Formats: sequence, structure tokens, C-alpha cells
Amino acid sequence: MMNLLGPLDDYPIHQEAKVLRQPATSHPDFDDATYFFITDRRGVLSIFSTLEVFPNRNLLRSAVFGRMGTRHIRSIWVQKLEASTGSIIQVGDNRFEIIRPNEQWNLHFEDSDVDLLADLVWRPRCPSYHFKHVFLSGDPEPIIDMQHYTTSSTFEGTVRIGDAKFADLIGHKNRSWGIRRWTALPFYTWLNAQFDDACVNLWLQEDQDGAPLYVDGAITTPDGEVMPVQRFEHDILELHPPFNKRAKRRRLRFETVDGAQHVIDVEEIGSVVLAPLPEDWDETDEEAMNQAQELAMWYEQHSRFHWGEREGIGFVENLVAPGSRYRGIPPTEMADVDPGEFDESD
Repeated sequence: MMNLLGPLDDYPIHQEAKVLRQPATSHPDFDDATYFFITDRRGVLSIFSTLEVFPNRNLLRSAVFGRMGTRHIRSIWVQKLEASTGSIIQVGDNRFEIIRPNEQWNLHFEDSDVDLLADLVWRPRCPSYHFKHVFLSGDPEPIIDMQHYTTSSTFEGTVRIGDAKFADLIGHKNRSWGIRRWTALPFYTWLNAQFDDACVNLWLQEDQDGAPLYVDGAITTPDGEVMPVQRFEHDILELHPPFNKRAKRRRLRFETVDGAQHVIDVEEIGSVVLAPLPEDWDETDEEAMNQAQELAMWYEQHSRFHWGEREGIGFVENLVAPGSRYRGIPPTEMADVDPGEFDESD
């Protein structure tokens, strides 16, 4: 029989007459996720890594999608969730150790099949921004009902892919939990841009005609300031032909609650492609690159940001699978993104 009690059940933090291993909802698409976005300051390396807990599926998943120049790697570990998670979570050869909540995580990523090895210490660079409740109704169940916060970050240590080693890494961490019906999500643009004196966090979900369904964000600073955003629009200035799914260039226009107007121009460095692709492929392989563009569901766009005289680096995440009639982006048939499940008896 599965052991439902976990180490955190010893803390007086319960909100329901259940152990923490049992969420308040039985919805299969409830997940509790942590995502790390990592780049070197030169813009050669970009990594999107995941730790996902699906309690109603009895499943843990951890993935690392990496791009180094034109080379792309993908490493995914899936295993049964035997008991409630605690301060140390191991999924395959990936290990996440929460040393001090919101202050330090130790990360270990390893996969000999793609020659990946990383040992990193995550720490915040700016305050976390807690986005307003993300809710989008559905028929009959909600499409999204979740909590979400992002944190501008530094990563001490090294990432090695093959013979290449990277240090002096920055990026951000995303924590989110709730219901996400992946195949029903709308077209969205979500980004985190790192500047020397600030971090910009923005999120826009929109319908097929470009009308906003959800808008939120903030400017955060290493000095501890948080300035929320009250309006955000963006223009895609140029798409990559011939598939026209991801932006080469875009312009962000947003207004903070103090009435200040901001404009940021964005240029893509390269993109991590979330799609059913080989574990190791290269953009110089024309057939593989065409397949990546045709099957892409999400892009984690490694980008340069120009904000007045400031220059920054970071990521723009675009869910492109729904397509956008307004932006001229064709839809992609959503591949099977169901993570699966384990029976309690497995």
C-alpha cells in the first residue's frame, strides 16, 4: 500500500483534512511544478528544465531541454510517485534539494545518453513576483486554475554538455501549481528578461482575434522593488519563414501602475523547441530542423532585450500550438502531452 504520509505532514500547514500527498481536487491535470530557465551571459547556452509532480497520476517527471549553439538535447525522466515529496526530490538521475525555501536550491542534472552533467546552486536575484490568480473557464471544467510566481535568478556552478562547459549563469525559476489542461490552453506569450538593474516579468494570454484573456507582470529589482504592470501589448515584427510559427523580432509595450510607459525590443538568439523530437539533433540537419518547426508546440525563445540603453538576456515562452489567427501563426496538431500515470498497485 502506498505511504501517503510525508515529511511535510509534520508541519502545521494543512489546509484540508487530507495529507499533503492528496490535493484538494481529484482532477488528473493537477500538477505542482518547478521550472528553471538557464542561460550563460554570452547567449550560447539555453536550458529549460522541469520538476513536475502529478499527485493524482502518482507520477514524477523531470526534463532538461538544452540548446548549445545549433545542437539540441532532450532528457526526460519519469517515475512513480511513491510518497509525498519533501526537501529532496530525485527523478531518475536528476536531483532537486531545497536547502532554504525561496533562498537556495541545489540542482543536479545528469544523462549519459546526451552527455549532460550539471551541478548548480540556485539563488534569487530579485524578489519573486506572485502573479494574480490564473483562471480560464472551460466547458465544463476550467482550462487553467493555478497559482504562479517567477523569480529572477543566479546559478552558481557549471553545466557540461559534451566537451563544452558553462558557468556564470543567470535566468529565472517558475513555481506554479493547479489545474492545467495542456491541450486546451490559449495562445500565450510569457517572458522573463534579465537586466543588470532589473528583471521584467510579463504574461499575455489571448484569443484567436488577439483580445486579451489574461494580462499580468511586474518589474522587479535586486534592491527589492516590485512594480506591477497594468497593461501589456506586443507586436510580432517578423516571423521565421516558411512555417511562420516563431518570432525573429518583437516589440513589447507595457505600462506599470505608476503610469510609466515602457518599450522593449526583442531579438531571438535561438529557441528550445518543445516537440516530439530526437534526444540529440542539430539545426544544420535540414530535415531535423524542418521537423522541429512543423511539430513545435512551445518555443522557449532565448532572446536579447533592448530597453532604452539597457541590454538584457532571457526567455520568451510562446505556446504556439493553438495558432493565432490575429498574428498569422498556423496551429500545430498537439502531440500526445499526456504524461501518463501509475496505478497505486504498480
